[in-house]
Amino acid sequence: MKALQNIDRIQISSTVLKTILTIYEKKGASFYHDSVLKKDAEAFKRKNVEDNLFALYKMLEFDVTDARLSALVKKDLTPKNKTEQRMQNIKRVIELIHEHEDIELTITEFSDLAKLLSKNLDQNQYNTTVIEGEALLNQKKISKREDLEALLDLTNKLIKKQDVPVTHLIANFYVDFINLSIFKYDNDLIGLFMAYALLTEHFKALYYVPFFSYFLQYYQAFKQAEVAASYYWNSGYAQTEFLTQILLDVLILCYEDIEKRVHTYQFEVKLNKTDSIENTIYKLPELFSKEDVRIKHPTVSNATIDRTLARLRDEGKIRPLGKGRATKWQQLIEKQPYTKMKQLSLFGDDI
Repeated sequence: MKALQNIDRIQISSTVLKTILTIYEKKGASFYHDSVLKKDAEAFKRKNVEDNLFALYKMLEFDVTDARLSALVKKDLTPKNKTEQRMQNIKRVIELIHEHEDIELTITEFSDLAKLLSKNLDQNQYNTTVIEGEALLNQKKISKREDLEALLDLTNKLIKKQDVPVTHLIANFYVDFINLSIFKYDNDLIGLFMAYALLTEHFKALYYVPFFSYFLQYYQAFKQAEVAASYYWNSGYAQTEFLTQILLDVLILCYEDIEKRVHTYQFEVKLNKTDSIENTIYKLPELFSKEDVRIKHPTVSNATIDRTLARLRDEGKIRPLGKGRATKWQQLIEKQPYTKMKQLSLFGDDI
């Protein structure tokens, strides 16, 4: 708890403060985002879970083929080995985080998370610590569950006080949890997932946009910042500024993403869906895949995308290269970003 116990000493620079204010300004639009996306909210959230899992599996460097990885993300398959079992356990963790918008920092939550991550694998358990000052033959070991209880008690108190930005609190909580080495296995992963759960509770945009897709870009820097923060942890001077800055940078990218999605979605609802898909295709590289289109239109059915591809093929505007899921498509005409888009009047009526 050395980081959280000394969180009052943290000085926030003007640059960081400006970033925090920008995030909270964007956060204020959460109700608006929900109101715009509510019709297809489940589709957005389902796609968000998939994108998060793709990024996590890449980040954790699981040794599976791309085809198998895609299948494990999108389907509930029976694991063939321990690697796939671990991937399925992580999948369920992310799904549960996105199914519940509120999290309670309790011993039960952490114990359940540890059990879920180790399901059908080596059973996880709390580490122990030796009480100092005991004779060698009479040393007493106590569970680090007690350390976790103290950490959670302090964290919950600080959350209620709201004296420091929640991003700073989460970063310091993570550093404390990692350095306390609470669990025998997956301690880093448990800390990361609980930090992510806290972020989703306070920043609702993360239910629509994939946090880990952006976090992946910063992952190596994050691990370096974790090492730097832990270096002076024992002395009570954990340097958590870089960790916090990375969280802020990722959140900024997430809010920029949801703003683009809302803008695109609002535009699409005023257009015929096949026209919108065609317009997207013209903006893609000359060679593209169906998945490239689906990423741009997560709320559009596969059938609609297939119909549009077939129509453009019949019109001689694109042609398939190969067959099956790996099919690539090639554009045969010059890009026309505004083809077949309806002109809209100033006040929203079609002309």
